[in-house]
Amino acid sequence: MDATFSLSRPHEVFLSEDILNEMDVEQGDPISFEASIGDEGTTLAAPVMPIQDIEDQQEEYSLFYILPQLSASVPDRAGDIVRERLVDDELVVDIEDSEDLSHYIHDLKYQRSVDYDDFDAVIGIDLLNIASDKERTNPVNTLFGEVPEELIIDCLNNEDIEFNRSERDFEVIEPESALFCTFNHEFPENELNNISQRIEDIGYFVYGAHHIISTGLYPIHGPVMKTDISEESPKIFKVDQGNVQFDCATRIPVTNAGDEDLDTDEIVDVLKELSDEFSVEKKDEGNRFSIKKASYFANVHGGPESLQIDLHHAFDYEQEEFIGILEDWCDELDDEVGTQLTIHQPHEHQADDALLNDVWVLDTNIVYKQYDYSRKTDICEYIFDEPKLYDKTIKIPWQVIGEINRHKDESSSLKNISKKGLENLTSLKALDEFGYLDLIIADLPDEFDNSVHPRTGMPDLGILSSVPSNGVLLTDDDRLMSLANVLDLPAENIVNNVNDGEEADVWSRMQEKLDENHLPIGELSGQIQSFISSQDSSDHQDQYDEPSDYLKRWEDDDRIVKYPLDGEVYVATSAKFEVIPTYRTVTRISNNIDDGPDGKMLTEEFLEELRSAIGRLPKCQFPKVEFIIPEQYVYRAKEVDQVQELMKISQLDNAEYRSEMVNVDRPTVQTELNEAAVKTAQSTGSILLCDQSEEELTKLSRLISVEAVTI
Repeated sequence: MDATFSLSRPHEVFLSEDILNEMDVEQGDPISFEASIGDEGTTLAAPVMPIQDIEDQQEEYSLFYILPQLSASVPDRAGDIVRERLVDDELVVDIEDSEDLSHYIHDLKYQRSVDYDDFDAVIGIDLLNIASDKERTNPVNTLFGEVPEELIIDCLNNEDIEFNRSERDFEVIEPESALFCTFNHEFPENELNNISQRIEDIGYFVYGAHHIISTGLYPIHGPVMKTDISEESPKIFKVDQGNVQFDCATRIPVTNAGDEDLDTDEIVDVLKELSDEFSVEKKDEGNRFSIKKASYFANVHGGPESLQIDLHHAFDYEQEEFIGILEDWCDELDDEVGTQLTIHQPHEHQADDALLNDVWVLDTNIVYKQYDYSRKTDICEYIFDEPKLYDKTIKIPWQVIGEINRHKDESSSLKNISKKGLENLTSLKALDEFGYLDLIIADLPDEFDNSVHPRTGMPDLGILSSVPSNGVLLTDDDRLMSLANVLDLPAENIVNNVNDGEEADVWSRMQEKLDENHLPIGELSGQIQSFISSQDSSDHQDQYDEPSDYLKRWEDDDRIVKYPLDGEVYVATSAKFEVIPTYRTVTRISNNIDDGPDGKMLTEEFLEELRSAIGRLPKCQFPKVEFIIPEQYVYRAKEVDQVQELMKISQLDNAEYRSEMVNVDRPTVQTELNEAAVKTAQSTGSILLCDQSEEELTKLSRLISVEAVTI
């Protein structure tokens, strides 16, 4: 029978009304059938549904999300839908801005032509994956599960998909417990309830198959059945919320205090001799190997000083059993290989609870945000990064619109990011009209209090007041995060969400090292590489970035600052400060710029002096400076012989530069520039940086509540 596939209902099979009547089955009943794609096929059993139950819009959303992720050529079936470009001789989807996104959505809606009534059967793509027996490489999230990219391309390339009725009897098994496992996250209870309901809705699962179930954000896999069954096939498990259990992959760190580096090949050889109950197999890539038992398994990644063991599919009693066996193995390895192994506390990763909220409130920084640090600045990059935005309510407080409006009339840098904010809002609106998410832009109030200066923080308070009880605030403003925490409002720093949650682990470890000592950038890169290599031990872990990508991201987020020392570039943790230098300190700053092969940078001595002057930073933390230069300095630069000095400051690689215009009316250059500096510091809430000779100016500034420091 002629058949096609479903992305949004991956675990079920759908039949036409005539065939359902012929087979005399009801909706939700399990049936036995033969499914094939191309030359590959097998006999399966799965729940059956009427073909009219497929929601075409859900299929569109899944296809919309999938196509930009494909690394190979755009499949024939999608060729008329997408805007394409040639990259390394492959045609790939190219969506760079809101205009591309709108065209893509339009073509997807009006050029995609699939009439499910033309088919006898529609087979869930997860079932086709089982039937094709393809190796699970390069998994692609479909919004509703995960399947190999190769299978998606085969389906979209119109590979022959067939459904044949089977008269074979099949066995329905109702196990006492069915274990579903997360790959590397422990879910909060509300998400487990959602997944439990999804599992119960499906009802039946193929025995021996590796199903992947998702409610959109985090996938789980299973079921693993702890029951004795016969070898006859096909078989199908009946699962409901009463017999579902969940397990998170447990990470067990093992460190070596011995003199020699760990040799993975040698460890594998020893372990193979120690137990007939487990199979130990070396993997092709790197220092990886697996330890398997009939009912659970562990993936191991070896480093020179540690082993990272991820235990899967194990109930609590099995985990205790495995750790006991692992202790015996470590003792044997110490005796035979000369290691000094220590097993540390097992732990599980917590899922990012905040991102599971239904409502996201975006502050202005996030609307402006550069989501992808290595390529584009458009929110389109974030849409296809992970399925976080799908089916969410995105709320934009009116204060955000007000700030975008204000910024478009200010300095050139603010005009540019204001333009980007409008571009990103346009993309979100296109997604809202498509139905992919729900965008709510708050109505502007009928009246505005124009006496309230924007620097008072009223826009931020308005944003905080917009967060509902089932919502989360997304921001990269640390102070706004702190306010949200004080008010018990759910809030997430977008820094933690650019990549998978694993990045937080990398940053946390590197931050600990940098809090002890500043490190040369080469040594820090090596530390990052060593750490991520030791962590990436699960077969399904997301791919990590290169160390340089982490460093670039942390630098852009103002978490680190670089500086030159003894011919090398060092890295320190940082805190961001806006600084207004008086015109006398401009020369002092310029004299403390090192113009080396890695670019122009403020010296260690200057950063340390500024750290001491500011007076509220830990010993190992340096300030990340944004120099705000009153525009009067630029106009008067030639008169005070500071053209070259200002040019050098504007070209700094470890500090930022922008100019601000304030109105002053003073009879002399000195008083004009001093007043410009003080007024700029007052209007921006920044630090006024004075020379030691400007003691009187420092005192006067403090009298009008301007923070002033001297160097």
